Amino acid sequence: MNKSLKIAKINTNDMIKPIIIFYCIVVASLILNLALVNSNIHLMTKELELATAIFLFVCGLNSFKENFYFAQGNNISRKSFVKGVIGSIFPIAIVMSIIDIVINRVVNIFTEMPTIYDMICGSYASIDLLNNSTAWVQDNSILVIFNSVLICFILYCLAYVLGLAISMLYFRCNTIMKILVSVIGIMILNLLSFVFDTPIFETQFGNFYIGLLSDIGIFIFLVGIIFLLVKNAEVKGK
Repeated sequence: MNKSLKIAKINTNDMIKPIIIFYCIVVASLILNLALVNSNIHLMTKELELATAIFLFVCGLNSFKENFYFAQGNNISRKSFVKGVIGSIFPIAIVMSIIDIVINRVVNIFTEMPTIYDMICGSYASIDLLNNSTAWVQDNSILVIFNSVLICFILYCLAYVLGLAISMLYFRCNTIMKILVSVIGIMILNLLSFVFDTPIFETQFGNFYIGLLSDIGIFIFLVGIIFLLVKNAEVKGK
């Protein structure tokens, strides 16, 4: 367990600086947008949430090789290595989820900026934005805030392990398979963006939790794939 925590701590520390840079860019971008848009323009938080998911996906892509070499060079078992790398995303995902929701609430003071949860289970989807026929007021109840953080947390964890799994596949593939894996990764990200942009993603409140359970199932499946991939991974020349 201590070895897993050591890997988790190293991976977390490696991600702190990129996360700070990421949020500096996000805040600067939002301030610029707020300065330029008028009161009739609506910002979309889903772009922030998807940006965070893509950022963590990229972090997952870069979390395998160096950590794997470190683990093998310090006699850390592959099982402890996987536990440490995957375990590191949980505190990062929850902190980034909270930060994103706080940013959302602050921005909503100045302009309407719905979250993914608002568009899934809230009344935002029924508003005619083009004609501005209905004023939208964000629900700040404890349940809504909790569910908003929850969906971000699961989405961010899923994005990270997807990046980690693709990185491990890439590590073990030949050139042709590396190209194929890269194309598949891009297709998955594009599909994710498409799903969030279509009415298909608009569900009833009860189905929201069913959808989250499905995402957790996918997360567990990817973790299983990661364990299988790392089992026979060989240390290659850097």
